[in-house]
Amino acid sequence: MHGLKFSIFHELNDKKYIYFVCGDFNINLMHYSKVKCVTDYVDMLHSLSCKLVIDKPTRITKHSTTLIDHIYTNDVKSSIVSGIIIDDLSDHLPIFVISEKASPQKVYSKRKVRKINGINAEHFIADLQSRLTSKLKFGQLTSVNLQLELLYETFHTILEDHAPLINPSRKQKQLSKKPWMTANIHKLVRKKNKMFHKVYNKKQTYAYSVYKQFRNSLNRTIKIAKNSYYEQLINPNKNNSKKLWQSLGNLINLK
Repeated sequence: MHGLKFSIFHELNDKKYIYFVCGDFNINLMHYSKVKCVTDYVDMLHSLSCKLVIDKPTRITKHSTTLIDHIYTNDVKSSIVSGIIIDDLSDHLPIFVISEKASPQKVYSKRKVRKINGINAEHFIADLQSRLTSKLKFGQLTSVNLQLELLYETFHTILEDHAPLINPSRKQKQLSKKPWMTANIHKLVRKKNKMFHKVYNKKQTYAYSVYKQFRNSLNRTIKIAKNSYYEQLINPNKNNSKKLWQSLGNLINLK
């Protein structure tokens, strides 16, 4: 199994490619030197001239802290910044790496939204099939990586043609603000985030239990506030079909 997976990296190293590998590998690096399979895994990476850039726990529960989200690279010469974002977006902490060799990305000064409304699915699929047929020459492109890269570029180009990024409308901006999120709820969210930071730093079972109880209570509060907002938006117009449909249109972001 390991031979099959790591043979890819031998090929990349032979071709002198620089690569970054990241993901949830479900291998707890906190057990290095304690569990043989974990030790073998890390030693194999080192033998490939790879270095691990995340070295702190990325998943915290009431009973354990584990490092199962990995980023490793064979780029040992470039200046690299990596870290963990302490946030409870999911049960895994977000991880990141920044390399000086990374290609510059187009940065928008304002948030953009994709114009999905009005897209013709049949035309989109036909255009995609046509361009893929002309570009993806499987007989000539023997590399799966090159095929995937060309597939992504073609799909993205067609998506930009059929559903380009545009400035959000006033209605979209208003909906994105989540009007049910009151000042008091935002205050509770900040309190929850501070509690999560304490959980990560102290790693105490009691602190995690208190945080989880507060988080669940806050989620219920937000759900109630959201439902109440929708009810106040729809209920007054129950007997007026025109205004009711206008309200529903606002909810699903119709233009």
